Amino acid sequence: MRILYVVHQFFPKHYTGTERFVLNVATQMQKMGHQVKILTYGITENYGFCEELDGFLFKRYIYKGLEVLSIRHRSIPDDISFAIFYQKLDFLLDKILGREFDIVHVVHPMRLAPTFIYASNLGIPIVL
Repeated sequence: MRILYVVHQFFPKHYTGTERFVLNVATQMQKMGHQVKILTYGITENYGFCEELDGFLFKRYIYKGLEVLSIRHRSIPDDISFAIFYQKLDFLLDKILGREFDIVHVVHPMRLAPTFIYASNLGIPIVL
């Protein structure tokens, strides 16, 4: 199964409870033979973003054997941690993630709530 884990922030910059949970679950699922990817928002990162599309920056990296995609607005909105849906983000996800997942597990929707629209539009089951 191809699984996308969605979390508001992730290692190595952020390493508290939710991030540890995602790391542990994704690692175990990968050990069980599933293909996993982690989608996160680079709220405090200013380096390593090498691609830009529609006002968003993104970068891909590997953390402890897990593929991570970090995205962020070029200019981060003041209400990024409080607003639910940002225009264009669901379309951006469709462009950069495509239709490669069997299930989307939204662990923490802050900053990335449009993943619900992305998955729903593609008919991908969502776990929250």
